[in-house]
Amino acid sequence: IPFTSIQSKTFMKNLRLFVFGLASVAFLAACDSDKKSADQHAGHDMTAPDSTQKTASAETSHGGHEHGGATPATAQDLGEVDIAVKNQIGDLLSVYLDLKNALVATDDAKAKTVAASLIQKLGDVDDEKMTEDQKAFFHSLHEKIKTDAEHITEAGIDHQREHFSSMSNQMFKLVKSFQANQKQVYYDFCPMAFDNKGAYWLSETEEIKNPYFGEKMMNCGSVKETLAQQ
Repeated sequence: IPFTSIQSKTFMKNLRLFVFGLASVAFLAACDSDKKSADQHAGHDMTAPDSTQKTASAETSHGGHEHGGATPATAQDLGEVDIAVKNQIGDLLSVYLDLKNALVATDDAKAKTVAASLIQKLGDVDDEKMTEDQKAFFHSLHEKIKTDAEHITEAGIDHQREHFSSMSNQMFKLVKSFQANQKQVYYDFCPMAFDNKGAYWLSETEEIKNPYFGEKMMNCGSVKETLAQQ
């Protein structure tokens, strides 16, 4: 029997709701699976793996700059680090965490302001008390962090989040290698960010607060590594 116009419209509406429901279930299941994977490691040592482990870079070029990918960053063993250098990088980390919180709140205006402060703090890091190896490593990250911060000062929220992902990879390497976190921090991962490519970030809280989705998917993700207070 042919559908009436009203029946046809009702059928299509119900079909759209059904498809949307299936997509939502799949989205939530992916985040839940990631959290369960993390829960299975509860009680295990969550500190950093051997710093000599080599991991391929997952950064991809986009318009002359780089965005972070889903491969976790790794640190280097740089030996003893001067306390003044640790403190300066620790101050930089604090501003980075403020930037993360601005993105959690989906506040692009605040993110621009904090990113400008981050550029200043990055310039305050004095390499005079670094060893030659430390200087080389620091400068290999410096320009990438600065470039990402500059883009964040100019971009809208979506592009800010892309550059924050790239910045997070560099900040993890910097903070861990220079043993610069003055309090315990967490290296988090969201598998759903950037069309399921995934993205990492550093956080001062164990509770997941997602800077890539904000309120849309605040708790999506899990802690992948814990950096003990230095």
